Amino acid sequence: LLNHLSAKGKKKFGGNYCIPQNCFVAAIEVPFKQMYEPTSFLGFDLNKTPSQWLVFSNGVTIPMSEEMLALTKEIKELNKILSEKQKHVSERTMKSKDRRKLRLKWKQLHNKERKLAKEVSLRIVSMAVNDNAAIILDSVKGGQSLGTFGQDHLIPTLQTLCENLGVPFYVVPCAFTSKKCSECGYVHDLNRQTVEDFKCIHCGHEEVSHFNAAKNIAHIGQELFEADVPYGNYARLKVQTVIEKHGAKPA
Repeated sequence: LLNHLSAKGKKKFGGNYCIPQNCFVAAIEVPFKQMYEPTSFLGFDLNKTPSQWLVFSNGVTIPMSEEMLALTKEIKELNKILSEKQKHVSERTMKSKDRRKLRLKWKQLHNKERKLAKEVSLRIVSMAVNDNAAIILDSVKGGQSLGTFGQDHLIPTLQTLCENLGVPFYVVPCAFTSKKCSECGYVHDLNRQTVEDFKCIHCGHEEVSHFNAAKNIAHIGQELFEADVPYGNYARLKVQTVIEKHGAKPA
């Protein structure tokens, strides 16, 4: 392959390079050139509640648009039908031919949702740049069984924008961010007894649960930054593991 690429004058490139019937995936490492050194950290909590869709650590809230809400509902309904593929043929309510049509519609809806996610991502990037802030992304997951509430497009789109524009960012582990007190750090299930309300049973701190979680996410980003962890996606690791593995070692 290397000899073939050299003969074609394609020693360095990124993307897919096809040779007859075989496809080789090639990539190049592009260094991250940050636009600025952050002086603050902008975390946000991503929720299924439309009115509290994105809640930021600086107090800003971005509700889910009517168009995005309609798309998420339609995709969720399609997911229920498409998931029948896991059932025995005799238990399915739809034939494969009809399911293929729905699959195409499902892809079209996701493309529309992806476009809306990019518009919101640009708004978030603008907010961060104006505040000279590093963006700290919630790593909340979803799936076909749970449906989408924008997280499956917003997070990767926002990460790509940050990489391309040089905006400092971290994708951080989100474990316990909804149960941890952003004031004293105490973690307990009873701290959050309802979806919207947070009250720490240790220090008594009270506020909207989503805002509390957003501040916790921002705190994680700041902790990684202060440990000299390179910008990037660390969603699959524990915070301490990230610091020990990627952070600067004491002199």
